[in-house]
Amino acid sequence: MVASDKTIRELIKSGELKITPYKDYNIQPASIDLTLGDKFKFYTDSRLYMSKKPNVQETQGKRILLPSEFVLASTVETIEIPNGWAASVKGRSSIMRMGLFVHNGGWVDPGYKGTITLTIVNVCEKPIVLEPGVGICQLVLEKVDCDSQYTGKYQGSTGVQETKLYMDK
Repeated sequence: MVASDKTIRELIKSGELKITPYKDYNIQPASIDLTLGDKFKFYTDSRLYMSKKPNVQETQGKRILLPSEFVLASTVETIEIPNGWAASVKGRSSIMRMGLFVHNGGWVDPGYKGTITLTIVNVCEKPIVLEPGVGICQLVLEKVDCDSQYTGKYQGSTGVQETKLYMDK
């Protein structure tokens, strides 16, 4: 079951779901809009290896994303997903219609606390200016029946997190 606006507000009011900063107008009928942070990371290696830590560069403020360019960013909001719920991140329709694909790479598991790192790709033929503070994606909560909570390597993340796949050994 996907959480409705009513359920989302109830979860926030009870303190089970935490979103900081919280703005009630970001709640949509079946999601919560999240905003783009002001830091961006991109890989500088000419080739990436799944078993080695990549080199990254960080920029801050507005960023021009060229066609076919990929960048990591994060949400302004810090979230805490309650037990019994998982979330997915979807690009906002208005943003996707510009040719900007936004994703977080998987589920936001029950018990996750932190900001959400976003993968952003420009599939448009024109450069797109990434503007911090703009509503970039939406968080969709779904009820799950689980016995455990997230305790992985991204727990408590703040800001943009590059891959930690090399730590899986």
